[in-house]
Order: sequence, then structure tokens, then C-alpha cells
Amino acid sequence: MKSEQFLYALVFFLGLSVESSFCQNLGSQLSRSSKDPPHPPVPCQNHLDQFERKSKDFTTIILKNAVPVTYCTKSVNDYLAFEQSYKDLTESQDKNNVSCRSLYFNVDRLGVVETMYTNLQRVWKMGFCDDCYSNTSTSTLSNTTKDFFYYWKEINDCITNSSQSDPCLKCMSHYQKLNSFFDGIKKEKGDQICFDLQDAMNRTRILWSVKLNCCRDRAPSMLSFTIISAIVGLLPGIFYIAFYFWRRHQDRFDFLSDTNSPLPEPLIPENSPLQNLPENEYEPGPSGATASTLPRSTGAIKKEKTATADESDDDLIDCNKK
Repeated sequence: MKSEQFLYALVFFLGLSVESSFCQNLGSQLSRSSKDPPHPPVPCQNHLDQFERKSKDFTTIILKNAVPVTYCTKSVNDYLAFEQSYKDLTESQDKNNVSCRSLYFNVDRLGVVETMYTNLQRVWKMGFCDDCYSNTSTSTLSNTTKDFFYYWKEINDCITNSSQSDPCLKCMSHYQKLNSFFDGIKKEKGDQICFDLQDAMNRTRILWSVKLNCCRDRAPSMLSFTIISAIVGLLPGIFYIAFYFWRRHQDRFDFLSDTNSPLPEPLIPENSPLQNLPENEYEPGPSGATASTLPRSTGAIKKEKTATADESDDDLIDCNKK
């Protein structure tokens, strides 16, 4: 009986030990599988490593040529290698015809590979770097870019070599040539000019006008500005004052004209029986008033005054004769 109990106990403990070891092995396998995802196929991994290296090289050369901006003309080879590595990664397949794109794109919300490519490409596009080249794929600079940097080198060499003389006088022709050439480019293309050219022109203008102070002769005269501003400011006041006096003169003239103008004579129709009658023979109206009782016109009063004045003058002359 005791031997059977001992045997049962031994079997029980052996079962527990086997179960615990099995669980430990299973747990370790699960932990390893959760930490170490399955490796992608070798060709896709190689393309990913290549994209990583080219992205790093392109980022490094952009940062080294950020100030002043020259990365468009100095990083074109790294940019082309970066683009090619991205193309290989997105278009390649492994030996089982599994696309590498399906392994690294649209697998999570971050999209690290695609986000990195988009950001680096945006730096190239925002600088209008393709405008520097007639053919970007062959790294061939355009004639416009070559001519601009030729004029730019001329003026910089002139300023550098004229440290003991006045660079404003010595290098004026070089600056005008470069400035007019850039203005022609801007008139043709607007603001979509290779940023290497834009930054070089902006720095040259700052050097010329601010540091060397070569635009001092073009500074506007404050005295002329003050005089012109004063004249323009006084013009409205002069206009209103002149208009006020002119209006007063016009009102006075109208008043005197109204005072001296005779009143109009009463109009009598041509076929009226009153037309041929003397003034004192007009028939009385409904109120019984006759022409003799009506107020006389201003013209008649003036005629009487004139006749009276003439008679007085005649009497005065007769008295003098006597």
C-alpha cells in the first residue's frame, strides 16, 4: 500500500516537472517570436539598407551646403543616388515574387520609409533645384546657371581684389551686369528660380548696399521729400480758401444784379382791346380799381424820375443864363 502511494506521488511530481518545463520552453519561444519579427527576404533587406545609406548621404550634404544655399548644385549626384535607391526598393521583388513595397509601405500609420523619402524630396523641390539644370538626370547645368555664376564670380573677385581702392567705383559695371541679368531671369520665371541663384543674388545685394554702402548716392533727399509733402498737404487748404472767396464774390454779384434789374412790364395779348387804350382809360376790374389806382411799375417810376431830373437841369440852366 505504501509502495503504491509512493509510486503515485512520484508520477505526480514527474508530471508537474514535465509540464513546467514545457511551459517554460513555450514561453521562451513566444517571447522570442514577439521580439524578433521574421526577417524580410534578403533582396528587400539589401535594398532597404541601400536606401538608408543614400538617404544619410543626401541629408548630410544638404546640411553642409545649407548656409549659404548651394546644395542644389553640389548635391545633385547624391540626390540622384537617393532617388534610384528608392526606386529599387519600391519596384523590386524577392525570389518568391513578393514585392518589397508590400513589406515596408502601408504597414502602419507612421510609414517611416515613405515619410523620410517625402521630406527629403520636398527639400529638393522647395529649392527649385531642377531649375539649375537643363537635364537633372545627367547633372547638366543650364546656360542660365552658368552665365549667372560667371557674372557672380566676376563681381566677387573684383570686390576681393579692390580692398585698397573704392569697390563701389571699380566694380559698378560688374554689379550692374549681374543685377540686370538676374532681373531678366526673374521677369521670365517669376519666383521659381533655382534657390542657389536667389541666395547668391540676395547676399550680393546685401554686401553691395549694406556692407559696402555703395547705394548712398541713390538715397532720397529728406529736404526734397519734406518740401513735396508740404506742398501736397497745403493744396487742399488753398483750394478750399480760394473756393470760399470765389463763392462770396459770386453771391455779392448775384445780389447786386437782382437789385438793379427792372421789373418786367405786364404782358398784354396782341388782339386784346386794352392794347390800344391809353393807360388812364383801362376799364376798372372786379374790385373797381383802375390803372390810375394800381401800383406803377419800376420802369414808369424811373421814367418819371428821369423826366423830373431833366426839367430840373433845364431850369438850372435858364437861371444861370439870366
